Amino acid sequence: MNNTGVIRKVDQVGRIVIPKHFRDKFDIDYGDDLEIYINENSLCFRKVELMNEKIQTVNKLCKIIQEKTGFRCCYYEKNHNLTNLESSKDKDFCISKKLSKQVIKMGILKEDYIYANENEKIYLFDSSKKFIVKRIISMEQGSLVIVDNNEESSLTDSSNSIIDSLVAFVS
Repeated sequence: MNNTGVIRKVDQVGRIVIPKHFRDKFDIDYGDDLEIYINENSLCFRKVELMNEKIQTVNKLCKIIQEKTGFRCCYYEKNHNLTNLESSKDKDFCISKKLSKQVIKMGILKEDYIYANENEKIYLFDSSKKFIVKRIISMEQGSLVIVDNNEESSLTDSSNSIIDSLVAFVS
């Protein structure tokens, strides 16, 4: 975390003034929405519009991966917010479920993973054994997770090449 040397007092109703040079740098204007979240011991702000653009890009990426490989795809950020494929109609594959501890651990460690052995299955959710993780790709702000509900399916070299090319293009 960069120390800016800027300190602001919180007023009676909990407001602070964001200095103009920060508003200019992050293109924050009057009326813009900011997401407030906690990262370790810090209170952080993020302009929602930028986040929505990233989510739209990731959703497009996931849609293409599903069309080209037949595997489902989702993305989760470092703070474990899960974004699933917009077009998914399956209520079991939803953003309200808690990710499995194994998936979170791999994301925190920025580990890439490719499913290779039936004995070391990783599930997307602890609460459901329906979605088996076939691949995890660490990206700048989170991880792309490729899943399928068929235990015997695996990503082919061709599918992995398509995914690698798409991820490289988006990164």
